[in-house]
Amino acid sequence: MTMLAIARGFEEKFYAAEAMQMAKLAELAAAGNDLEEDDLSPILQIQDGVGVVEVRGMLTNVNSWYNQYIGMVAYDEIRKATIQAVDSGVGAMLYLYASPGGRVAGMHGCAELISSLTIPTMTFAEEYMASAALFLGIQADQVFAGDFSEVGSVGVIQTIMDYSEQMKKNGISAKRYRSGDLKQAGNPMFKLSAKEDKYLAEQVMLYAEKFYNIVSAARGIPRPMLDSLDITSGRTFIGEQAKTVGLVDGILTFDASFLKIAGLAQKNIDSRTQRTVTYGSL
Repeated sequence: MTMLAIARGFEEKFYAAEAMQMAKLAELAAAGNDLEEDDLSPILQIQDGVGVVEVRGMLTNVNSWYNQYIGMVAYDEIRKATIQAVDSGVGAMLYLYASPGGRVAGMHGCAELISSLTIPTMTFAEEYMASAALFLGIQADQVFAGDFSEVGSVGVIQTIMDYSEQMKKNGISAKRYRSGDLKQAGNPMFKLSAKEDKYLAEQVMLYAEKFYNIVSAARGIPRPMLDSLDITSGRTFIGEQAKTVGLVDGILTFDASFLKIAGLAQKNIDSRTQRTVTYGSL
C-alpha cells in the first residue's frame, strides 16, 4: 500500500519502474557491486552562476544511480544537487520539472530544503509538473510554465488490491491474527471491512488536506478558493489555465526563465560581502 502523489495514468508506470528498480538493486547487491554514486549529481548543471536542477521522471524515495535509466528521480538526488550547487557558491537556483509526481514519502523533506534556501529560486514546468512534482515546484520564489505545460493534479491516491475472491476460486484460504481491527488494514488477501474502508479513506483525505494547505500557503490562494477553482479535484491545468488559477506566476519559455534567474543570480553574487548562503539545518 503506497501513498502516491502522482498524475492520472502514471500509477501503473510507477509501480513497474519501481519493480525494475528493486530487481536491479537486488541483482547488484547479490553480485557484491558497489552501489555508491559518483560525487557529482547527474541532474545538476551550473551555468552563469545558476544551479540548474533537472527533475525528469517519476519521484521516488529510493536513491540509486539506476533511477536515471528507468525514468525515476530520487528526492535525495534533488537534495544532493541543491546542496552541491549552494556549496559551490551559485547566486540562484532554477528547478526544471518534467514529472508526473510519485511517492509521498520523502516529498516534504525535499520541499522544506528548497523553501529554506536564502538565494533566489525559480521553478520552470517544462512538460508535466503534477502532484508531488508540483508540491516541490511551488516551494520556489517564482513559478513559471510553458504554454503547453500541464500543471496540477493536487492530491494523493492509495490503491488497495483485493485478491480474496481470486484466492477463494483457486481454493486458497488465509487466516490472520492481529492485535487490533485496523492493524494491517488493506492486506490484499482479505476483503476490506466497512471500518477499514472508512479508516483508509480518512487517511488519504488527511494527507490530501495537508497537501491543500501547503498549496494554499505557497501560492497565496485561500483554502476555500482551492475548491472553487477546481484545484482540489485532482485535475491538471494547461499553460494559461495554470496561471489563471494561480498555480504559476506566468507563462515563459525555459530560455526566458533562465535569463530571468541568471540576472538575479548575478546581482546576488555581485552584492555579496561576508554574507553566507545557507540552506537551513537540513
